[in-house]
Amino acid sequence: MKEIIRNLIRNSDEYAIPYDTFIEQALYHPAHGYYTKEHEVFGKEGDFFTASTTGSVFAEVMAHYFIRAANILQLPLNILELGGGNGRFAKQVLATLEKYEVERVNYIFIEKNLYSREKVQQVVPKQWGFQSYQSIHAFNEDNIHFEGIVFSNEFLDAQPVSVVVNRGDLLKEIWVTLDESGEFVEVERKCSQQLLEWIEKYQINLANNQKIEVPLYMEPILNNISGVVKKGLIITFDYGYQSEEIKHPSRKDGSLRGYDHHQLKPNVLKNVGNMDITHHVLWEPWIEIGHEKDIKTLSLLNQSRFLQDYGRILDYLGTNDVNHPFSPEAKRNRTIMTLINGEWMGNMLDVCIQTKGVNDSLTNKFIQKYEKERSRT
Repeated sequence: MKEIIRNLIRNSDEYAIPYDTFIEQALYHPAHGYYTKEHEVFGKEGDFFTASTTGSVFAEVMAHYFIRAANILQLPLNILELGGGNGRFAKQVLATLEKYEVERVNYIFIEKNLYSREKVQQVVPKQWGFQSYQSIHAFNEDNIHFEGIVFSNEFLDAQPVSVVVNRGDLLKEIWVTLDESGEFVEVERKCSQQLLEWIEKYQINLANNQKIEVPLYMEPILNNISGVVKKGLIITFDYGYQSEEIKHPSRKDGSLRGYDHHQLKPNVLKNVGNMDITHHVLWEPWIEIGHEKDIKTLSLLNQSRFLQDYGRILDYLGTNDVNHPFSPEAKRNRTIMTLINGEWMGNMLDVCIQTKGVNDSLTNKFIQKYEKERSRT
């Protein structure tokens, strides 16, 4: 993987490539990218945990939420999952729906990794109408429209980003080049007009020497969602922040980072192709671009509040037996607390709830339903 990117740099006019190009290759190169190779990246044996790798309870909670939401919003129970990974969430959701004798569900599984798509396709019962695609764009090409629920969990933070830094009130774009020994290093270039316009549009004010990731990927992703979703609920889980947090000292160096065997790696230019590269999602552009495409944002809250107020996750707690700390029930209880714990996933992950094509009366009914749920907790 390193040599492939080195050759890209050597053959480029600038002897350097933008960060989004570097990340695209490192993560999604067809043969050698981190997410496209045949290896496990999730869970204990991988490099990081997601909610679905902690156990089945997250998928069970979401399956029941999907049923309730579809009923209130008068949506067919079709599910389109973006960035389905190893398919664990899809399989757990479908198993829960089958357990409760839900009628046929169409499950659209979007995942770049061919190995994962084929592996999941083999184990999902055919009666569930399971379909897999490499991208939402590929799904769009085969389908006129979609009605149902669009779900993603840590999909946006795995997209390639550009990186901008403020140098004495002069914005520079950070690219990647090679040093004398052939190792990857950062180099600053003139900021493109596209990036300058993005910074201006979203009123990003950086302190001197502060970095920020620019998520130009949002526009094409939301174009595809808006283009195919005729009527739907869009639920997006991800590590994120809002513009009011940009000035916080912890954000001075941006949020771009790597994860390798559950260890945070601040230098993403090392171990290329063998570790995850991620960033935190700035929510205002996601919400504003969505609004421009008739996608209405209903709520933005942390995962802990969502799972308690919308998912009723505390109903899944069992009786604690101190004499059996390793029983299935005890393990399940620990998983629930992990998902809502403010020091880990609970407060670090956000949930953005949006709709498209749903009439206002149903939307208001949906909001009021969960406001009542919140008042009870």
